[in-house]
Amino acid sequence: MSARDAILTRLKAAATPARLSYKAYRPDIGNDIEAQFIAKAEYAHTNVHIIDSTADVPVRLADILSHEGFPRLHLRADSPLRGLSWESVPHLIVDETPPSGDEASLSAANFAIAETGTLAFLSGAGTPSSWHFLTGTEFVLVRRALIVPSLEDVLSRLAGAMPATMNLVTGPSRTADIEQTIERGAHGPRALHVLLTAD
Repeated sequence: MSARDAILTRLKAAATPARLSYKAYRPDIGNDIEAQFIAKAEYAHTNVHIIDSTADVPVRLADILSHEGFPRLHLRADSPLRGLSWESVPHLIVDETPPSGDEASLSAANFAIAETGTLAFLSGAGTPSSWHFLTGTEFVLVRRALIVPSLEDVLSRLAGAMPATMNLVTGPSRTADIEQTIERGAHGPRALHVLLTAD
């Protein structure tokens, strides 16, 4: 080997990046991921309502809306949640049009993340992404079976079938851009309610 070849060989070896070893940090969230999700969600100013069954959602939701002063609920016509027994609450107006910043809407989360109290909404699942930014108060149905420990668990379940978009929501929308004062409703709902059901 010539001196030139030896120098080029050494340069090429030096230019090869070292293989880095990466180990993701996974905090210990305990065995009760439901309790962890509730604690983290409430810490992020999400109101969590425990409901025995999904069938009870219309009556329970109507009571909450009445207490909050909302006469109507915005729910897409093609939402799977339209199949619930809304006829049991005839005094509640269920509106199919998009909500405004002064109104309430209902959607369902695809996953709930215990580590951070975050809700994951996948595109193409019945509620357009825009609704999560338009509504003033958002009610979200979360089934206990959809609570996972971490975001990595959501991604592993979606492996090979990633949606076009995934919105991650942790608590109501808020910002401190203006004079370092917390303002809610800057880019989404001012209030967020989780309806946690067993089925």
